Amino acid sequence: MASAPVRVVCLAVLMASIRHCATSEISDTLIKTDFSITIPKEGLQAHVEKVFHLAPSQTLGVFDFSNSASYLPASPASETGKRSSDQVGSSAFAFENGKCNFERVIGYNQLFPGYETPLWVRASSPANSDEEGSTEVTTYKFTNPPEENLYGR
Repeated sequence: MASAPVRVVCLAVLMASIRHCATSEISDTLIKTDFSITIPKEGLQAHVEKVFHLAPSQTLGVFDFSNSASYLPASPASETGKRSSDQVGSSAFAFENGKCNFERVIGYNQLFPGYETPLWVRASSPANSDEEGSTEVTTYKFTNPPEENLYGR
């Protein structure tokens, strides 16, 4: 059984709308990650939950072609769910009894005490796609802490 800090990564990627990357071509033109998901330009029609179990130092990329994703948990001051780049990586929903507890928010600093490196890095850049020209995409890269910073060490 994996510990809560490792499994809590699933909490960080819960969004109003996400899906698996449709083709590797899109992610290959962006950033390299161990796992990736894509939000298409038109967004998704329904809420989708994806769970990722990342090993130490593994990465997850979120490619937001809509450039308008709302990330959860929202900061207390925000009712829209939109956050600034520093807020995106500050907290997650708790993972308890094998599932996400949407009533409980945990700060990453509580999960990984002493680990100062940002877990989420946000950037915007042009990306080539099958469509004419290039399109703007907001990318979020999550890097799970190394093993020595996991498991309450």
